Amino acid sequence: MDIKGKIAVITGASRGIGKEIALAFCREGATVALCDINAAQLEATAAELAKEGLTAAPFALDVASFSGTEETMKKIVDNFGRVDILINNAGITKDNLMLRMKENEWDAVINVNLKGTFNCIKSVSKYMLKQKSGKIVNSRHNGKCGAGKLFGFQGRDYRAHQVLREGICVSRH
Repeated sequence: MDIKGKIAVITGASRGIGKEIALAFCREGATVALCDINAAQLEATAAELAKEGLTAAPFALDVASFSGTEETMKKIVDNFGRVDILINNAGITKDNLMLRMKENEWDAVINVNLKGTFNCIKSVSKYMLKQKSGKIVNSRHNGKCGAGKLFGFQGRDYRAHQVLREGICVSRH
């Protein structure tokens, strides 16, 4: 897929996999809206990309907030005129034995990894439908499952969000 000149929104873009995706997209000629909850790291990533002469702009975003996601997507469209690609990469882990995991830790994982994916898709879809084009990519995050440690099997840290994401990943050609 040629992404030169495309506008890409990448969540979880301040570090790790998201930062590397942003770097790769920029190097391929896309303009990237860097989104992350960590504003300081996000600014540092944007500055790092700018030093290389790459086009990216930071947008502070808590994907767990539906209204915040709606507002951020509107700002991105107002800034760039459209959104061609959404990379749902934001994700967290609270790696712990299931017996030790607190409810608020579980809620945080679900809110970012499940609800955040929903919020971003819902918020960007209206723009893509209006444009009659757009691509959405939902990434997966690997890890060890707290329940797996407890019950003696290894699994993915985010089994539930993988099922949801696989269920809503629809490719329209």
